[in-house]
Amino acid sequence: MRVLILSHGHPRFSKGGAELAAYALYRDINALPGHEAFFAGCAAANLFDAVNQVTAISPREYLITSQAEIMFLNASISLDDRGDLAALLRTLRPDAIHFHHYFILGVELIRVARRVCPNARIILTLHEFMALCVHNGQMIKTDRSLCYRSSPLDCHRCFPNVQ
Repeated sequence: MRVLILSHGHPRFSKGGAELAAYALYRDINALPGHEAFFAGCAAANLFDAVNQVTAISPREYLITSQAEIMFLNASISLDDRGDLAALLRTLRPDAIHFHHYFILGVELIRVARRVCPNARIILTLHEFMALCVHNGQMIKTDRSLCYRSSPLDCHRCFPNVQ
């Protein structure tokens, strides 16, 4: 089985928990008989030349250009079938594509993966509650107490300026 792990960061450049978990999964899958894993993580755009949006850093590891300093949920790379990510998917031909986050990668990349690899299993691991919580997805109130639900009223109490 061929598995592509996509992460919003590469642990060489970003040591967050989600990046480390995704990379550990990549290493562990590669250790399984009959499995081949690949890892693609986002990195700051200044690490790339002006042409490529995906760069190999080893035979099974890739960097995807990103605007890492900007917190966004939409993709910053080409989403068409001629783009670098689509070319990587066609080259690797994964049986499974495992997204760790959609943050920085962009939710649209899931659709690209489905379009380019229609038979691949698509897995999404969410490491925070970014779609629910404006406090960096942490579900922690401004007084540092845990938040147990997301609702317009509860969110407004912590972040009255966010609409």
